[in-house]
Amino acid sequence: MGARPSKARYQTRNTTAVAVKQEPPSPVEHPYHYEAYKICSSKDILDLFKLYEEDPNISKKQVLLVVALDQSNNSIRRSFDPTGLIRKIIEEKERQKKDIAQNHLQNVEFTPAFIRHDIATLDQLVNLMATAEKEGSHIKAVGSFYAFGNVCETDGILVKTDLLSQCTQTDLSRLTEHAKADAEKNDIVYFEVLSGTTFADIIKVLNKHNRALINLGGFTGQSIAGATSTSTHGSGINIPPLSSMIVSVHLIAPGGHQYRIEPSNGITNPTAFRSANTNVTLIQDSEVFSASVVSIGSLGISYSFTIITIPIYSLIETREMLTWETVKPTMMTEIVEKHRNGEIWVNPYTGEALVTKRDIATKEEIDKYGNTISIQTRKDLGSFLEHPLVKSLAEQLGTAVGTALGNLMHLFPHYIPQLIDTALKSQYHKTPIVDTYDNIYPVGIVNDFPAISIEISYSIKDDNHILATESAIKRLQQLRDTKKLSLTSFFSLRFVAASDQYLSMSYGEPRCAIEFPILYTDGHYFPEVYKPLIEDALRFGGRVHLGQWQPPSFNSHYLSQVYPDGGLTAFRNQITKFDPKGTMTNTLLRQLGLVPNSPLEPVVRDLAF
Repeated sequence: MGARPSKARYQTRNTTAVAVKQEPPSPVEHPYHYEAYKICSSKDILDLFKLYEEDPNISKKQVLLVVALDQSNNSIRRSFDPTGLIRKIIEEKERQKKDIAQNHLQNVEFTPAFIRHDIATLDQLVNLMATAEKEGSHIKAVGSFYAFGNVCETDGILVKTDLLSQCTQTDLSRLTEHAKADAEKNDIVYFEVLSGTTFADIIKVLNKHNRALINLGGFTGQSIAGATSTSTHGSGINIPPLSSMIVSVHLIAPGGHQYRIEPSNGITNPTAFRSANTNVTLIQDSEVFSASVVSIGSLGISYSFTIITIPIYSLIETREMLTWETVKPTMMTEIVEKHRNGEIWVNPYTGEALVTKRDIATKEEIDKYGNTISIQTRKDLGSFLEHPLVKSLAEQLGTAVGTALGNLMHLFPHYIPQLIDTALKSQYHKTPIVDTYDNIYPVGIVNDFPAISIEISYSIKDDNHILATESAIKRLQQLRDTKKLSLTSFFSLRFVAASDQYLSMSYGEPRCAIEFPILYTDGHYFPEVYKPLIEDALRFGGRVHLGQWQPPSFNSHYLSQVYPDGGLTAFRNQITKFDPKGTMTNTLLRQLGLVPNSPLEPVVRDLAF
């Protein structure tokens, strides 16, 4: 993606992530905002575009102001390194010429001792895990690296799993007779998927067999291990997170020990398995399994998974433009509980809401509406990205057009409510659409924007999720009024069934997950917007998504406040069992108190945002 991050934002070395506390430039007092307001004070961005088209002098000034603001922010960030610590770290990295690991958004980077890009076989992974423990080196794995936080960070060996990509049908001779009968009865087909395989690649294989995944999130570029280990989910009050499709895990623990981990009533025939796998220990224990999928890499590195697939299906999707006030009273009964998938996107500043409802399409609906996605749904939003002003900014800044639009929104914050409404309306379609699930679930053009996000799940008991949503709207409006800081996107409400995985966002109960994206332009703006939302998280018992941005307050004390003690204790017991020497430990796991034989005591975070 085209973001231009501060290189000082997240420098990691020798186990400790180091950064200097910095104050962001004030979005209220910055002189460039006053200059921008003089150019155009209208709340309609089309007026700004018109000025750009009609007056060459103003058009030049618009571009120069955005570029100047971007350069000023970079300059201010550099000035908040009075000791030169960050500069010294960067220079030392250059001298040592070590590999730097960086996520897709480029808001996270760290320097492991080694990056292994060549791991393509089981034997290679087993030998590497044995060597890591023997030499006392930490080790972590990373897939497509779309995470916004430091879940993959390590000072030791970083394993890139790109070459561990394959999806094949499971050998039925391995299964118990009960599993075979159940699969035949419920039209289930099992597949073996290597951990680095992306959902997009899994779908390609399954389509050839007329098979499908039970559910999907809004993006298919993530690896199966990365998405499921952080409790990524789709939407559906009766559908658990994506981790629920996994029924068996082939784990390589520190020391190179291999395990096949399943629930107590697992699908694998123990006798047949042991005769064919002398180097792999079969564990069929629900307590162990409940720590092995949503594990954030704490037990070892997963080599492969056995997943459930169902016959390929089409969905019918309807959308309505409503308001939050009209949606709120009947949201659960009319949207969430009546449909396979129900989700709501909300503009916190105008109250506009886009409601999406999806169900399995009948043959009649497929025949009536056809398998076609309407291109018209992207027209309005796409026109903004194609406008000469936005394209000129992208060229001047050397960024993607989505980033350029984000910079424009920071310079002209009074346009943000209108732009969010436009984004919502661009995704509305009056006529229902029908297509296969893999064409319906991905959110399309929204994924093309360089955005960062935090997601917090809330219990739906006693309308707790509605109270949390109301509080978020109020806080975001106050922040905009008092500090001129805005969420630069709509936020979404999705619903997830309960999960047995101890670290899942929906462990033990169904929950509502609220996601707050922000167009990413620098590392200072979004934490200021997220501060009040983070305060609400603890107030309403919210659980933070493990693969998205995590606030500095996300530590073991926070974890113990929002998860049941029994689950955390059981999870920590499995860490001690599989990784007694702490080979998989990193900054995040220490911060959360999820290390071998560790009490859940608060850990001070070494990161500054």
